[in-house]
Amino acid sequence: MSRLKWFVLLVSSIFTLDAPAQVVLKGRVVDAESRTPVPFASIFITNTSIGTASDESGVFQLKLTDAESKEKMVVSSIGYRNAFLSIDSLLRQSEKRTIIRLAPFTQYLAEVVVNEKRLSPEALLKEAMAAIPKNYSQKPFNLEYYSRMLVKDTVSTVYDLETILLVYRKGYIGGETFNWTKALEKREHGSSPFPPARIKKTNKEYFTFFPGFDILLVDNMGADKEGGYTVFNPKIFDRMNFKYAGHSVFDQDTVVRLEYSRRKKDLEIEPGEDVKYGGVIYIATNTLAIVRHMFGFGTIRLDVIYKKVNGTYFPYSIKTHRLYNFDKKLYVIDHTVSLRRVIQDNVQVIEWSSDHWIMDVPYREAFWEENYPRSGKGEAGGKEGG
Repeated sequence: MSRLKWFVLLVSSIFTLDAPAQVVLKGRVVDAESRTPVPFASIFITNTSIGTASDESGVFQLKLTDAESKEKMVVSSIGYRNAFLSIDSLLRQSEKRTIIRLAPFTQYLAEVVVNEKRLSPEALLKEAMAAIPKNYSQKPFNLEYYSRMLVKDTVSTVYDLETILLVYRKGYIGGETFNWTKALEKREHGSSPFPPARIKKTNKEYFTFFPGFDILLVDNMGADKEGGYTVFNPKIFDRMNFKYAGHSVFDQDTVVRLEYSRRKKDLEIEPGEDVKYGGVIYIATNTLAIVRHMFGFGTIRLDVIYKKVNGTYFPYSIKTHRLYNFDKKLYVIDHTVSLRRVIQDNVQVIEWSSDHWIMDVPYREAFWEENYPRSGKGEAGGKEGG
């Protein structure tokens, strides 16, 4: 063998050793009793920052190296007991898709005891708001998300927009706690039925519903008086009705369900679209962390679930549902967002800019085929691209 061939073989073997083999774990999370899907379940690998969330059908997919396949997978969802599974055993199964069954757990209660104090619903929410600095990051961070927005008419999906979004936030307390977002990748199917919006200064066009806006809208804890119309804004806190609506478990902690809505006398004084504002907050009694917030106003419904990563909570699953009337037709806009990774080192600062709404990023087929392959042309059909 020549020295050149020997050298090529040696280099090839080194690169083979340095590039760990990957395996793909596909599964579906279902209710152990009803066998119905469990959407937006949290799926994390022990001793790593790797995780994902199941989609609306309970389906998930994870790429793992050989080393990570030696760990355990933790599957959790509010209202269910945690499932701990050996990844090795899951990969040895002959089925193409692993079925993970979560055991439901729900009870009801009339009062809550936290730190040996019996608290009213309003007092518990105040305690949870006071605990935001210890439960959520106060240092700048990035979050990378996979986003999928479907525009549906009465018959089918007419437009399918997928994006990889990078989010920047300074922290969860203080005057500058908003999420600013830009798109890293984009894939489209079909055509938007709505005329594009336009930036006045530059005359540039963009899709009416920028995916990053939903993240800003739903993740509004800690914004305090600058938070606008949100239950976490002290300015409107005293205009709400609060009540307990049961408790459950999440990540082996008791979670209290707290419902809120506008008070009747305030609805009479301040009529308008926001009178429909109300929602449900899930608070973990052990940490006082808000682990889920479901709310709505007007024709939009929002849902965010938080998951602890490296000691603090981050929004790992977001869902919004809109009704939108255009040209005498009713459209439904469903948007799901799932966390790909949390970045706490070498954080990229994103300043607010309307140019981010344009999402002027090239379509990279290799990226989408590797990470989110499709069996056909997709629900909306049409040409892929950006």
